[in-house]
Amino acid sequence: MTLRQDPFSGLTTLVQSKGVASLAIADLGGGSAAWVSQALAQRLQSLGDATLMLELAEQSHASWSLDDISAHTAISNQGGLAYLGAPEQHRPLQLNSLVQALLRWQQEFCTVVVHAGSALEERGILAISGCQGVLLVVDGGRDDEEKLERLKVRLKHQGVMLMGVVHNRSALPTLGRELAASLTRRLGWLSRHNWFERLQGWLQQNRFLNGHWS
Repeated sequence: MTLRQDPFSGLTTLVQSKGVASLAIADLGGGSAAWVSQALAQRLQSLGDATLMLELAEQSHASWSLDDISAHTAISNQGGLAYLGAPEQHRPLQLNSLVQALLRWQQEFCTVVVHAGSALEERGILAISGCQGVLLVVDGGRDDEEKLERLKVRLKHQGVMLMGVVHNRSALPTLGRELAASLTRRLGWLSRHNWFERLQGWLQQNRFLNGHWS
């Protein structure tokens, strides 16, 4: 799946058809899960599904806790979407607390979208483990296939449904800049020659090679 103007039509249908009430959005460290979480939650809300977006990746000094009623009263409304910022951070996230909180929220919301952050960090792993499904966001040119395969094995062992993998192409390096960087890495001794510098500059600035078609 490639991110375009409306990349979530198929995914929202899948979430609804599978009856997934809690969906974690996680990445492999590139940070793309943040805006994907927001965009997906907004789309679900626009389709008429009461949706809550929960922030579990960012640090917060909030006073609410997953373990008590403050976890519900702290919910705010942002642009028509129910939103809940990260809970207090003075104690580690507890899986059982998250699971119980999700069950309480599901009495009111059709879907809870959880921004889990990095799937390779402890907090992200716990957030994913508490949800029924997970959507992984990989950054083209940054995340390698080996990390993704290891994570898929872990998810299978945990019994978490992998709903899909979003390929964020916006992170891909442009052809011209990648060729220039490759020449620098492999042919560093040529950098002493003026013609090499001119070639490198042309690759870096060429509009066609760097995705500017007009």
